[in-house]
Amino acid sequence: GGICPDKATCCPSGSPGISGCISSKSKDPPDGHGQCCDAHTGCAYGYSCHVDPADGTSVCTLNPNPPDYLNAPQTPRYDMCRIPPDMATQVRQFQGFPIAAPQDEHRQYQPKNFTLGYYSSMGSITTVNAGTATSEEDPSKFASIETILVVIHGSGRNADDYLCAGISLIPEPPKQQRPQESVLVIAPKFAADVDHYERSLQPNLLYWADRGLDVPIGHTWRYGASAMNNRDVTSYDAMDKLMEYLVTSSNVFPNLRRIVLAGHSAGGQFVHRWTLLSSSPHIWNDERQQHQQQEQQHDIEIRAIVANPRSYCYLDGRRILFQETKQQF
Repeated sequence: GGICPDKATCCPSGSPGISGCISSKSKDPPDGHGQCCDAHTGCAYGYSCHVDPADGTSVCTLNPNPPDYLNAPQTPRYDMCRIPPDMATQVRQFQGFPIAAPQDEHRQYQPKNFTLGYYSSMGSITTVNAGTATSEEDPSKFASIETILVVIHGSGRNADDYLCAGISLIPEPPKQQRPQESVLVIAPKFAADVDHYERSLQPNLLYWADRGLDVPIGHTWRYGASAMNNRDVTSYDAMDKLMEYLVTSSNVFPNLRRIVLAGHSAGGQFVHRWTLLSSSPHIWNDERQQHQQQEQQHDIEIRAIVANPRSYCYLDGRRILFQETKQQF
C-alpha cells in the first residue's frame, strides 16, 4: 500500500504502492474509520457503502445510532484521493514559509521572523528552508512548473488532506511526463493555538485563536485576524506574503503561467474575503506588471475558486434574489 494523511482511512486502490484515502472529520473519534467501497470510492466515518435500489446509484447511508453531528441520511460516495509513490517523502514534510516581521524604527528591538506552515507536493518551495541554512538540493526543480494550485483547508485545519485532494485533481499526464513536472500543489496550514505538534516542528510558527470564551467567532484566521504570537501579522498578511513570493520569484518559477487559489468551507470564506480585501501591489497592481516587464516575464493569471462557504462577503446591502423566472437586485 501507499501513504495517506494523518487520521485518514487507507484503502486498497488496485495500484502497487498507492492507497486510496478517505478523510476524517475533527469530531470523529480516534478509533473512527471510513469504509472502503471499491478501488476508487469510499464512505466517511458513520456511513456504509450502499446501492440505492431506486436507481442503482452508489451512495453512502447513515449507520444506526450515529453521533449527533452526522444527520444526512444519505450522501454521495467519496472519491478517494491518492498520493503517487514518488511524492511520498515530500508530502509528509511540514514546511515553514518565512514571514518577515514588519520593521519599526521606533522599537528598541526588531521582532523575530515567523513562519506560515504548509505542505507541498514538492517539498520546500523556498531556495533555503525556513529556520535552517540548508539549501535545496536542486534549486532549478521548479523550472518546469506552469501552474501552482494553492488549496486552503476548512475549519478542521487538515491541510494534509487538502494537499492529497489537490494532488488528485491533477489530470493524468502523458506517459512520458510526470504530473508534478508542470503542476505544484501547496496547502497552507493556518495553525491554531491547540496545534501543539505542528508548533513543536516549527518553533516560530504563526498560529491563531480557534475557540474559547474570549473568541466570539471561531476559526479567527478565516476573517483576517492577527496571529496570537505576532499581533503585527494577520492571516491575510501571511497569504499576501506567500502569493507575492510565488508571483515575483521568476528565478524560482521561470515558466509559471497561472496560480489557482481554491478554498473549501471555512477556506472558501477565507479565499473570498482575502481576494476582495488584499491590496498587495506586488500581486494586483502596477508594481507586479513593472516587475514582469523588467524580468521579461509573461503575465501570470491568478484565479480564485470559492467552494461551499458558510457565508459570503458582500460589499454593500444589495443581494441577488431569485423569484420565479425574474432575477431581482
